[in-house]
Amino acid sequence: MHLRFFSIILSFLFIYHCGQAQTKSFTRHDTLRGSLSPLRTCYDVHFYNLKLKIDPDKKYINGCNSIYFKIIEPTTRIQIDLSSRLKIDSILFHNETLNYERDSNAVFINFKKVLAQTSSDSISFFYSGNPIEAKNPPWDGGFVWAKDAIGKPWIGVACEGDGASLWWPCKDHPSDEPDSVQTIFSVPKGLKCISNGNLEQEVCDKDFHTYRWKVHYPINNYNVTLNIGNYTEIKDEYIRPDGTILDLRYYVLLQNEDKAMEYFQQVKPMLKCFEEYFGKYPFPKDGYAIVETPYLGMEHQSAIAYGNKFRKNMLGYDYIVIHESAHEWWGNNVSACDHGDLWIQESFTTYAEALFVECIFDFNTSVNYLLRQRNYIKNSEPVKGPSNVNYHYWKDSDMYYKGSWMLHTLRSVLDNDSLWFSILKDIQQQYSQKQICSDELINFISQKGMINLRPFFNQYLLHTDIPAFEYKLKRKKNKFYLVYRMRASENGFSIPIKLKLQSGKTITLIADQVFKKVELEENDLKDFKIPTDLYYISGEKLN
Repeated sequence: MHLRFFSIILSFLFIYHCGQAQTKSFTRHDTLRGSLSPLRTCYDVHFYNLKLKIDPDKKYINGCNSIYFKIIEPTTRIQIDLSSRLKIDSILFHNETLNYERDSNAVFINFKKVLAQTSSDSISFFYSGNPIEAKNPPWDGGFVWAKDAIGKPWIGVACEGDGASLWWPCKDHPSDEPDSVQTIFSVPKGLKCISNGNLEQEVCDKDFHTYRWKVHYPINNYNVTLNIGNYTEIKDEYIRPDGTILDLRYYVLLQNEDKAMEYFQQVKPMLKCFEEYFGKYPFPKDGYAIVETPYLGMEHQSAIAYGNKFRKNMLGYDYIVIHESAHEWWGNNVSACDHGDLWIQESFTTYAEALFVECIFDFNTSVNYLLRQRNYIKNSEPVKGPSNVNYHYWKDSDMYYKGSWMLHTLRSVLDNDSLWFSILKDIQQQYSQKQICSDELINFISQKGMINLRPFFNQYLLHTDIPAFEYKLKRKKNKFYLVYRMRASENGFSIPIKLKLQSGKTITLIADQVFKKVELEENDLKDFKIPTDLYYISGEKLN
C-alpha cells in the first residue's frame, strides 16, 4: 500500500507538471503490466525456481517456474505475467490443475479455495514456445540468438523495458523482488550456460548439460539472465585495503581468454573507487562477475553483460564495464519502485562514471567528462516517466545524461563534499536491497541536506527547459552592479551559485525568480562568467 500510494501521487504530479510533454496514450496492457492492482498486492513473492531447456536450433524454450509466495490479503485469484507468445502448458497447485484466463500478457489464476492471509504457498507454472527475439538489444528486449566467430551458438537475453515476463512467468513489477532465485538451465552438450549468482551443480548427460545457479539476495526480475556459449571461466579476486576478499569471475568466449584477464584488471581500481563512494559491494556471497555477450551490455546482477568488444576509451578504460558495474549499487542494490522512476537507477549510475574518473584522475578531468556527457542532452521530454503503466517509451537519453548533470549540479548547490558523499552512502545503506520511489528519495536527500530540494528535483525531472540565469550589467554613477535572477518553470526553484570573480574573490548568489542586485568591481563585470561547468543552467544577458 505504501508503494501504491506514492506511485499514484507521483503519477498525478507528473501529469500536472508536464502537460503535453509526453503524449503516449496507454493501453489496458500497459496498465496490467505497470499497475499494482489488488491481484498483485495480495501476495508477495519470496522465491523463484526457474527450470528451462533451451533449443538453439529451434529457438525454443520449455520448462517450469515454481513460484513461492506469501499471502498478504486473502484471495482466490492472482495475476502472473507471461508473454502471450508463449504457451501455457499447465499451472499446478498441490498437484491440482488450476484454471486461468489470459488478457494480453497477464495471466489470471483461479484457486479452488481462499488462500488465507499470512499463509505461504507455491504454484508450478509450466510453459513453452519461441520467445520474442530482440531487434536491437539491449534497448529492444528479447532473446539474442547469435553465433560466435567460430560458428558456435552464442545466446543471451535482455529485457529491462519489456520485462522478465517476456521469457519467464513471474509477478513482473519492480516493487516485488524475490528474496532469492534458483535457475536450472539445460543446454546442448558442448555449450556452457552462465546465470546469476553461484554455480552450485553441473550435470552432464548424453545430449544436454544442466547448470544450476543460485542467487542469495533480492534481485530485479529483469536482472535474471542466461548466457549460452563456448565460454571459459577466469577466476580472480579483489583484495580490499582492509584485507577482505571479493571473488571475481569473468566468463568470456574461449578465443578471448588470453586478453580478457589483463583487460579486466580495470575492475579492481573501479571497485575500490565505488566502495569508497557507495559502500561495499552489495552481493558478496554471489561475487562479482562479467559475462561476454553478443549485445552491448546490461546490469544483470552478479552476471554483468559485457559486449563492448574489449575497447577502451581515450582515458584508458571501458565505459561499459564502469557503467554496468555501477548498477550493482544503483539499480540492483537500490532499485526504482516503478519503471517511471528509472532515473533513480540511470542518473546515479551515469553520474558514477564521472565519479570514477574523479577517483582515478582528478576533479577537473571528471568535469571534462561531464561536459562530454552534456553534449548528448536533448531536453525534449521529462526525465521522470509516469507511474503505473510500465513506462519505457523515452525517445532520448536524458535520464542518463541530464540526470547525471542534475546530480553534479546538486553537489555544487550543497557545496559540501563531506555531506554530499555521506548522502550517497546513506542512500545505499538506508535502501539496501529495497525499492524506492522518486518522492521518497527526494524527501530523504532533502532531510540529509537540510534543504527543501523538491523544487530543484521537479525542475530537472518534470520539465524540459534548462533553468536560465538572467542578468544585466549596470553602472550607476561610480558603482557597478550585477542584476540577476533565475528563470525556471518550477515555482520556487532557487539555487545558490558560487562565482569566482576577476578580483580573486568568491561570492555566492542566491538566484531565485526575483531580480536582485549585487555591487561588484568594474573588472569583475568585464570578465563576468557563469559557472556552467558546475551547474546545469544556461546564461542569458539581458539588455
